[in-house]
Amino acid sequence: MPTIRIDDEVFAVLQKRAQAFVDSPNDVLRRDYGLNGFSANKPIHDVPGAPSFAGGEPQSIPTRRRRKVMGRILRGEKTPEPEYVTPILQALVQAGGRGRTADIVDRVGEIMKDRLNAYDQGALGAGEIRWRNTAEWCRNSMKEMSPPLLNPDAPHGWWEITGPGREYLKSSRVA
Repeated sequence: MPTIRIDDEVFAVLQKRAQAFVDSPNDVLRRDYGLNGFSANKPIHDVPGAPSFAGGEPQSIPTRRRRKVMGRILRGEKTPEPEYVTPILQALVQAGGRGRTADIVDRVGEIMKDRLNAYDQGALGAGEIRWRNTAEWCRNSMKEMSPPLLNPDAPHGWWEITGPGREYLKSSRVA
């Protein structure tokens, strides 16, 4: 695997775009440039400098079948849960600090519309849209943080930002 050198400024940008404890610089670049190798069982052809495959085209990977057998999605296919944290907090602040689940999730979708990919837009087995499900799982994680970013005692069907959630949002904004 080749080694590249980058300056501190480029590294800082990669750090801002990375998910802590999840992404390497390579993961960030792959996601940003759509280099997940295969899309809809077909190789990506329009990437300048992409490796050529000996013997012609690589065999397509039956993604759905592989996912079912492995029980996991392929890395980079789904927008990671931590990318939902700031949009959820933004949606709550825009709603006055508190809102009904469906309203907040709808607003999160508007905020993230440019980041959600075709896989995120797909339906789960029960028919729920994948990104909506991920946003709700993220909300659960945010309630369990220490200190919690969302009020764990909010009434059922309501999401509510906490003081630490507001502070997190302020500190995470890019100048």
